[in-house]
Amino acid sequence: MKMSMTIGRRSYSLQFLVDSKHVFLLIFIISISSCSALQIGISPAKINLSGFVGEDICSSVEIKSDYYGNLNGDIRFGKNMNIENNINNFNIEPEKIGIRVEYPKTLRIEKDTRDIKICLNSDREIETKGVLLYYPDEGYAGVGSLIFATIRENILKKQVITGLFIMQGFLIGDLLIILVVGRKLKKFSE
Repeated sequence: MKMSMTIGRRSYSLQFLVDSKHVFLLIFIISISSCSALQIGISPAKINLSGFVGEDICSSVEIKSDYYGNLNGDIRFGKNMNIENNINNFNIEPEKIGIRVEYPKTLRIEKDTRDIKICLNSDREIETKGVLLYYPDEGYAGVGSLIFATIRENILKKQVITGLFIMQGFLIGDLLIILVVGRKLKKFSE
């Protein structure tokens, strides 16, 4: 049994109306999903942090988003500089390899651009690669930036300090000699 419906001068079959509802539903779902897509970006894509042991090494990072809410931050490192740039290779917490990091771990964002500061510090030489990640409270989207960290011993600073100690040693030695000679001269003149 074929059912039909007449609207104005046109006659439509019931099957056509059912198919039209499916098409309309599909278009509606696609339009809603594209409207609620999260856009988030980070700049620069690569962060080079290079400096000396015991000093804060910092860089500015810009985060853009059309999202209202909190972004959660995380920093992870790999074993060395030679690892492949695969997110699964960055699974070491900074503290485990002797790096102290400072950055906003939670960032409130309201459809705007935020400038943040990331700083590293270590008491030993390190050369490694890592990632800075930000992702929203809910959802699966996120954004990241590669970190190249090189922390070296400041040899020049050590040489200057050593030189000052040597000079200070000579000055103290010279003063002692002057005191001893001065006492002997005083005894000799009496």
